[in-house]
Amino acid sequence: LRGHSFDRERSSLFLMFFCRTSFPKRIYGESKALRGLSRKRLGPGDGGIDVSGVVAGIAYVIQCKNWACKIGRKVVDEFFGVVYRQKNNPIGIIVAPSGYYPGAVDAALEYGIILTDNANLVEVLLDA
Repeated sequence: LRGHSFDRERSSLFLMFFCRTSFPKRIYGESKALRGLSRKRLGPGDGGIDVSGVVAGIAYVIQCKNWACKIGRKVVDEFFGVVYRQKNNPIGIIVAPSGYYPGAVDAALEYGIILTDNANLVEVLLDA
């Protein structure tokens, strides 16, 4: 989140929220506390965005992958294209409990996409 100033209280709510949930239905179900995130309707043309919104002036697009296998580079490449096309210059986050292949990690570093699971999201965002 370098270069962004944000309200610590609101960002803490955002971080606590993502510690407790990691997938779209649960995220959306609790998002009323954040007033800014909303679950996207899944379907053709959604670009893989499961949750999006602006919290404390920072735009986010989040893709959730509840897969049994690790996430590969192709997922990150495709998601970067979606993030890049957004008009509000959001921070892209992929949440997956299964982990990531090295190629996915390399692509995320190149593109500035955050890769995490719900357990590590707080540390990733606080260190960003």
